[in-house]
Amino acid sequence: MNEPLKFRKKPEVVEAVQVLPENVELLRNWMPQGASIHIKGNEDLWIEWRTILGPTRVPSGDWVLRSESGFFETMKPLPFEARYERDVSVAQLTHVEQFGEDNE
Repeated sequence: MNEPLKFRKKPEVVEAVQVLPENVELLRNWMPQGASIHIKGNEDLWIEWRTILGPTRVPSGDWVLRSESGFFETMKPLPFEARYERDVSVAQLTHVEQFGEDNE
């Protein structure tokens, strides 16, 4: 071999929830067992849970990701937006996104 081989990162689909006050109930049901959600006032929100590397603390605005294998990780908003785009498979689209405005 005369030069390095080139590799492309495999496509990856993750579940992700941004730590925001409006997502607290979703986070409670979705986070790993033992995770705790802390709220002080209207906007001060963070999540904590223990990993094999020690405690993890995720402040409001950051993203929590769960891989297909169930591994949780965290990511700041700018790297998240640079690396991921929404998976718009039909299974995840809302009724309005699939069929237009609800004109009942």
